[in-house]
Amino acid sequence: ICSKLISQFKASNAALITAGYIKDSSTFFRDYNIDCPRAFDRLVRDGVPATVMHGSSIDNNRSNVKIVAETVQAFITALDSLKLNQRATDEIQPLIAELTTSLQKVSGLPPNFDGLVKMKAWLQ
Repeated sequence: ICSKLISQFKASNAALITAGYIKDSSTFFRDYNIDCPRAFDRLVRDGVPATVMHGSSIDNNRSNVKIVAETVQAFITALDSLKLNQRATDEIQPLIAELTTSLQKVSGLPPNFDGLVKMKAWLQ
């Protein structure tokens, strides 16, 4: 999420400079008395979130990437089987169960995520 917000900031910042609304970020921060040097460093100078700068979430991020990749793989497999007109419960149920298990491992999804709730209902 932080990387997405930083990229949005960069795009907005570039658009404001190009349109002539501001001279640069430093001037904007100074003119509007914005005193947050760490935010300025992360947004303007470094352009990366603090977790990347300090390396505290690199291992966790790798784990999340792996989990998301496994979830995508499970989703594509289930979708492909449905496209191949596989409709028998014994063919579909294991794929939906695997997808449900993978989705439960994804951090950041709320426990009441609609897709997960529906798949759990299908499995009952």
